[in-house]
Amino acid sequence: MSDLSPPASAGSAASAQSNLALLALPAVRNLVLFNIFNAVSFNIVLGAPMILLARSWGASNLYIGSLSALLWLMMSTQLYMAPRVEYIGFRKLLLAGWTGRTVFLAIVALLPFASGWLTGRLPGRGHMILLVIVFVCMFAYNFLRGIATTSYMPWLRTLIDPEWRGRYFSLEHSVANISAAVTFLFCGWVLGGEPTDTEFGMIFIVSVLAAMVSIVFLARVDSPPPLTGRPQIEPLRIWVVRVWRVPVFRSIIRTSVVYYLSISAWMTFTVIFLRDQLGVSERTIMLMNGANMTGIVLSAWYWGMLADRFGSRPVMALATRLLLLMLFCWLLLTLGLLPVDPWLLTVCFCLYGVGYIGYHVSNLRLTLNQAPREFPVLALSLFMVCYSLSCAVAPVVWGFVLDWLHEFEWGLREGVHFDRFSLFYGGSLVLLLVTKRMVRQLPNERGTHAHMVLSHVFYDAPLRTASGIYELLRGQGGRLGDRPATIEAETIGADKGLDK
Repeated sequence: MSDLSPPASAGSAASAQSNLALLALPAVRNLVLFNIFNAVSFNIVLGAPMILLARSWGASNLYIGSLSALLWLMMSTQLYMAPRVEYIGFRKLLLAGWTGRTVFLAIVALLPFASGWLTGRLPGRGHMILLVIVFVCMFAYNFLRGIATTSYMPWLRTLIDPEWRGRYFSLEHSVANISAAVTFLFCGWVLGGEPTDTEFGMIFIVSVLAAMVSIVFLARVDSPPPLTGRPQIEPLRIWVVRVWRVPVFRSIIRTSVVYYLSISAWMTFTVIFLRDQLGVSERTIMLMNGANMTGIVLSAWYWGMLADRFGSRPVMALATRLLLLMLFCWLLLTLGLLPVDPWLLTVCFCLYGVGYIGYHVSNLRLTLNQAPREFPVLALSLFMVCYSLSCAVAPVVWGFVLDWLHEFEWGLREGVHFDRFSLFYGGSLVLLLVTKRMVRQLPNERGTHAHMVLSHVFYDAPLRTASGIYELLRGQGGRLGDRPATIEAETIGADKGLDK
């Protein structure tokens, strides 16, 4: 165990103390603060506010899909950087990329303030020029981000021990999504029902300031010294094939690609569906995004503990089922079989957040733990590039399809119709069903199954909590962390060993 590892402990109460110990570590604490401010920044420039700004300037679905794809497409730069990152230094590379991308973010933040002047000088062409400038700046922003993030996962691998990675990722995503929820509530309050360019400009200025603060905390995180000498650069094809020949890791990459093809375009085109098809206001969309982030926050830590205890595969299986339910609800909405009720839409947003974070945390944990020990940086970089390319392909393809089928509508019967958004949610549902089947082929490091996790969530944990409260009220000093022996036997060694 490294010096950045929390002390080992048993029982729920002791585990809670260890969770606090994890946050008390200087490196983890600075990473958490970095993620808080970084989340404020990127949820504005890469999230719903950017989509709504571009749409208000007349952007097409294909443009918005391409803009969303840049984030993931530029991750392919990791193929070039992977053999070099250990010689440059993890912290040095990430700081350089984050500083450079903040410069281009500042340029984007100034554009809404120049919109009125430009459209007045060039009527009919002003917004088109603004959209071109946004695209160029976002290309540079994401290019620098893609290069810099080559170092992030390998850096975390040196900081966090394997048995704590699930909980760390849950902590990281929890604080990031609390920050995102507050950000979306703030954006909804600023934008109102009919936002102006000045109001958009104000929230992008907040994004720039948050990005600058995040860099301060990132610089405080410890980093191992870079390797000396010149990097041993082998041809790209050689090391990619070497990673691909590891059967377990190849299976993880394949499953991740299909999963992110199914789900990565959901947020982008759900915002378009709500705004254009259902007539939901920008403020309401921001509030629904806030509810989505709240769902992530409330469930992320628990998902991480479940993954650390029972293994990643059963947790990924449960999260996939939850996402299938979510997509089915959205499909019924597009068909007209469910009422367009704000509360129902908010619940559907929350289902997405809870399911997405459960799968994502477990998948990252599994990937880190299964990375080949001989070449972990290369393996993790290939994983990031493959899943990022799938995240880039999905919004571009769906953006093209939704524009092409703009007038498509097929009446099935009175009050029920199949349109382009029905095709979008139906196609995503089919790909997620394929993912569900592929998850079964992943390594099951703890030997547990999804029904055992469900038993823990709905029977074991509530029973132990109620029993602990009862014993405390009786004054017998019962601990909430005591576990019945039968439940211990059921977990089939869930607390033994690490991923092999």
